[in-house]
Amino acid sequence: MNCNLVRDLLPLYIEKDCSNATNKQIESHLGICKDCTELHSLMNEPILIERIVEEEDSEKETSHVMQYYYGKIILNGALIFALLYMIIIMISIFID
Repeated sequence: MNCNLVRDLLPLYIEKDCSNATNKQIESHLGICKDCTELHSLMNEPILIERIVEEEDSEKETSHVMQYYYGKIILNGALIFALLYMIIIMISIFID
């Protein structure tokens, strides 16, 4: 059995959905192929859902901070623009 076929069958093998004959061929291949054995061990490791949720929460928090920060920058820019515009209008009124 070649590596590509074993890699395709590994999820079924791990879930015990393969036939006995297929299981024996996969086990035989895993006994001689280091790459497929490493992939098999990685696929058997549990996924840390808590870590993924924590990373998503951290990204959301960072997003809110950035929105607040950029919102303040835009508001300050708009206020400065309005102030300068009013000064220019007042100067033009007094000059005429």
